[in-house]
Amino acid sequence: MPKRLAVLLLLGLAMAACALDAQAQFNIIPQPRKITAGTGSFTLDRHVTIAAPADKRARQIAGFLRSAIHAQTGIALAVNKDDAQRARIELRIDPAIHGDEAYHLDVTPARITIAASSDRSLFWGVQTLRQLLPQQRAASLKIPTVRIEDAPTYAYRGVMLDVGRHFYPVSFIEKQLDVLSYYKINTFHWHLTDDQGWRIQIKRYPKLTSVGAWRTEADGSRYGGFYTQAQIRQVVAYASARNITVIPEIEMPGHSTAAIAAYPQLSCDKKQVTVPATWGVFKDIDCVGDPGTFTFLENVLDEVMPLFPSSWVHIGGDEVPKDDWKDCASCMALMHAKGMKNAEELQSYFIKHIQRYLVGKGKTMIGWDEILEGGANKNAIIEIWRGDSETAKALLNGNRVIIAGPFYLDSPMDKLTSEGRLPNRYHRRGSNAVFEGRAGYGRGYRGASLADSGCRSTVVERAGESAQRRVEAVSTCAGAGRKPVEW
Repeated sequence: MPKRLAVLLLLGLAMAACALDAQAQFNIIPQPRKITAGTGSFTLDRHVTIAAPADKRARQIAGFLRSAIHAQTGIALAVNKDDAQRARIELRIDPAIHGDEAYHLDVTPARITIAASSDRSLFWGVQTLRQLLPQQRAASLKIPTVRIEDAPTYAYRGVMLDVGRHFYPVSFIEKQLDVLSYYKINTFHWHLTDDQGWRIQIKRYPKLTSVGAWRTEADGSRYGGFYTQAQIRQVVAYASARNITVIPEIEMPGHSTAAIAAYPQLSCDKKQVTVPATWGVFKDIDCVGDPGTFTFLENVLDEVMPLFPSSWVHIGGDEVPKDDWKDCASCMALMHAKGMKNAEELQSYFIKHIQRYLVGKGKTMIGWDEILEGGANKNAIIEIWRGDSETAKALLNGNRVIIAGPFYLDSPMDKLTSEGRLPNRYHRRGSNAVFEGRAGYGRGYRGASLADSGCRSTVVERAGESAQRRVEAVSTCAGAGRKPVEW
């Protein structure tokens, strides 16, 4: 081996070893793209100030950082943009940094600087700084000097919580949002309706919550609950302050027994049913052959959409047994009138009708991978839960995808990885694929807790013992592709 090549090889190995040492030393989740350790430390005490731009969001971020430092360390800092002589933490926007969520964090003995491409990335820099803080309360703390350059691989990094099967109070939801934001998960998929419960107030249809939000358990107890529209706005605002977009899921045409229990006219046979207290797939579904079904669902969506600034609305579309449609004269008449061959095409008709309505309101539709059956519009986003073959179908159809199925938070830790989740021939199209962890979809759990505190349910406490580590795993792989250091 030529001497020059050998020297370069040794230099490269040494640099790689240093990078790994820095990653291990700082243990930031998800791992930043680049960490360079320095020498010395920054002293954090009550004399340190926080300087930030004058705009509203930047000042809000500065206030968030001040509160977080006080909560974690007991040290109260001042927010002051004028005193440049004192040791300080400086937050600033730097147009030279490219990428919507990219930031640089520099810790020197004299100051800490977080420079970012936008307010969104400025906040992520703050969350990284929080992870650098020593895990102790004291009047003065040392933060090791370091330079971090970071940006995510995936624009969408999500966690879903199903409150349809099991209801959680707003206080619990907010604790989950705190944890998600801490690990730079930027999307909260809120599964608000299902067979076992309707959880969002719709003023035009009050029985959705007076009837559909409650069920009788096997022991005779009444279980349920719902969120008022004011509470929905509260959660959305709380999430927004933490860089999290909230996406609502309103299930249709299946998983709609709770809605049908409240309004039987939604079904094909118009018979009264009760809200089930068991899991599974139920035959009662929204009637595609009745125009009144679409009027009802559009009215519901008209109340849902203003509550969620997100450009996305999730409509479910999964696990739709079509026996009632096949026995419904108006459904079969519609199928023949439209020249459809089977009930799968009827479902496609239903989904595309709702998609057109959402598009007309400026929203993009998300649906589970069953909406591919019978044909799906390529502008729909497909959420994959049934495996890699569905991912391949969606990508071949030109759809963007959310990879969700492998990431149930009650799965074994070694299963929470993105490795191999996209076929090699699609991986280079990674901008079309994102990852989402899923909490609360049965298996006996009352929702997997995303934090180590909060709900008193013994089932949730048991699930929550290791759930935060699982969120950490999802956070790491949510943008990882093939490289675990990326997010």
